[in-house]
Amino acid sequence: MIEEALRTADGWSWKTVSSSRNLTGFSHGASGIAWALLEFHRVTGERRFREAALEAFRYERNCFSHAEQNWPDFRGEEPGYPVYWCHGAAGIALCRLRAWQILGDQELLAEAKTALRTVTEHLSSLTNFSLCHGSAGNADVLIYASQVLGEESWLRSAEAIAQEGFDRFEQRRVPWPCGLPEANETPDLMLGLAGIGYFYLRLADPNRIPTMLMLQSHECC
Repeated sequence: MIEEALRTADGWSWKTVSSSRNLTGFSHGASGIAWALLEFHRVTGERRFREAALEAFRYERNCFSHAEQNWPDFRGEEPGYPVYWCHGAAGIALCRLRAWQILGDQELLAEAKTALRTVTEHLSSLTNFSLCHGSAGNADVLIYASQVLGEESWLRSAEAIAQEGFDRFEQRRVPWPCGLPEANETPDLMLGLAGIGYFYLRLADPNRIPTMLMLQSHECC
């Protein structure tokens, strides 16, 4: 993994998909790889994993848009600024929170809080309820934030999203909007009903049921 990094003056990144630049973000970008490297460092104590992760964070820091308060998605002709688990602020918040737990670095904590603010500001823009790039995924990140930071406000925001989903879809007996456009309900974990159900179980008992999002990096989108 380390050997495959593109090392530039802006930091380290990896070519994972066809794009104008190497991606930021959790699913296919530098954040997901940095998270894996930090877990290697935590288990082994080897500095090379920590240093590589910090270089990945430096790459994303140099890509950050202050105007958007978000990290770009380089897959299109022009950068986009999504707010999802897979690409953009939600996944980056997840990564930075875990990185702060491991390293105690205040800059990582500040980036996590920036990403969380961006997530909450864009909750109404999401058009589906999936874990991958929908309301359930972003709400799961807020649950994780409440656990890591010990701040109940993030959990209350996640509960509000859950209640809205229940009122709009379950109560009215209409299909849950899943992550595949125009596909109606699908059964799978990251894009479908299984993930939505998992989110509600997690919200019911966050301390017992872990977030699936930390186990799914590079699996979707």
